[in-house]
Amino acid sequence: MLPFLIIFIPIIGGLVVYIANMSDRVRDGFVLAVTALTGLLGLSLYSYLQDTGVVLLEYSKILHPFGVSFRIDWLSAVLVAIACSIWLLVTIYSFDYAKTMHNVKRYHTFTLITFGATLGTLLAGDLLTLFLFFELMSFASYVLVIQEGDAKALRAGFLYLIMTIGGGLALLFGILGVYTITGTVVFTAGGFLASNSTLSL
Repeated sequence: MLPFLIIFIPIIGGLVVYIANMSDRVRDGFVLAVTALTGLLGLSLYSYLQDTGVVLLEYSKILHPFGVSFRIDWLSAVLVAIACSIWLLVTIYSFDYAKTMHNVKRYHTFTLITFGATLGTLLAGDLLTLFLFFELMSFASYVLVIQEGDAKALRAGFLYLIMTIGGGLALLFGILGVYTITGTVVFTAGGFLASNSTLSL
């Protein structure tokens, strides 16, 4: 449940920012609260690991044997802590900067969605989950690239979209290759080949 909260609190928070009619002050406070709460939950991964050890949580099977799963280990806990710390600092800094934008609500919405998707990639328990959150992160951050809506931003957004689609396709083909060779896409200690004794040297 903890990784689910860490990932989806900022994503849902971003949707609330977009839907709700908030004043600038209330919106800034809400965005800061969501970011800080997510950071606190991210830091709580350390105590969670001390109590339970490495955990793989499977939430659903989309298309057997593929599903959505999250893995909590010490590496992911460190990366989540770093991401949350950086995002909190960026959020605080961006309040004044965002005032110069023509659509501040959209900026904060997609900043939070990008935040949640980034955490999803860090907590992914398999390659399919990583791919799904990578795509969400990429397309949410695309909106941030074209935020100003002028010719320069749209040109940068077009180039960014090409790189994003190319990276996504490369990742997808890589996932298919890994599954074809190993028969699994789940992250395991020692790597995919180590989990398949017939392929280990």
